[in-house]
Amino acid sequence: MKLSFLAFAFMHVTSAAVVVDPSLLEPGSKFNYDATLTGNAKCALINIAMDESGSMSTEQNFMIDDAIPGMVEKLKGSDFNYDHVFLCSNGFGANIATVNDYQHLGCTTGLANGTLADPTVVTNWVATGGWEEGYHA
Repeated sequence: MKLSFLAFAFMHVTSAAVVVDPSLLEPGSKFNYDATLTGNAKCALINIAMDESGSMSTEQNFMIDDAIPGMVEKLKGSDFNYDHVFLCSNGFGANIATVNDYQHLGCTTGLANGTLADPTVVTNWVATGGWEEGYHA
């Protein structure tokens, strides 16, 4: 198996501290980099960390409507020919300085037409707080 990672982070940096409750992190076995790879599928992973403060609703909509479908369709298309495109989504910043600052929304697969098998991993982002243009922050 050929394994490629396409990391994509779209984040808005704020002055608030990000607090992550370690119990929210998913435990699991680590990837064994010494193991012999036996598959031949070409895979991509898109990992998104989305700012969920109120001023990010426009950016969230851009990611949902344009950026994610475009990336998935391009990776699955004839230019790159990925067999599998995986997308994982995380949100942060909806609540200030609490353990609820971070939420893992899950992972899903991307389809050839740019849609996601489970779109709720991105449509469940929240935008909590006041709205402002990013360059006014």
